[in-house]
Amino acid sequence: MLRYDHELMRVAASGQGGIGDEEFRSLLKTLDGVRQTLAEARRAGNLAFASTVETGAHLAASVRAAAEMRKRAKTLVVVGIGGSDLGAKALIRALGAKNADVRFAGASVDPETISALLDDIDPKTCAINIVSKSGDTIEPMA
Repeated sequence: MLRYDHELMRVAASGQGGIGDEEFRSLLKTLDGVRQTLAEARRAGNLAFASTVETGAHLAASVRAAAEMRKRAKTLVVVGIGGSDLGAKALIRALGAKNADVRFAGASVDPETISALLDDIDPKTCAINIVSKSGDTIEPMA
């Protein structure tokens, strides 16, 4: 379970650059409005992704796919840029996948970099995970 702790951003913890009590109360009011807007959008069915974790609708299929992938793949190449790349890196670090052979590509379309990666992996035992929120980011597409 993740817990968000905002105390270090307060004046008491970080000094003059921190957020004071009045500004904090104002932010809480704004945040309450955002929460309400999100809750309404969720009830209307416009944020289906937000309930995926709670319902577990895709969890069993994801676990099966991951198990199958582990049987066949020795190397995972993650193709993404920016937040997509950083999100995958953070998840792998958080899960402690130290012994996994995970390569990151997509942040660079440099032909020598890509060629070196392709020379170093076995396509028969490699899985490629393309991460893109929009599906039209130029670097992963390239």
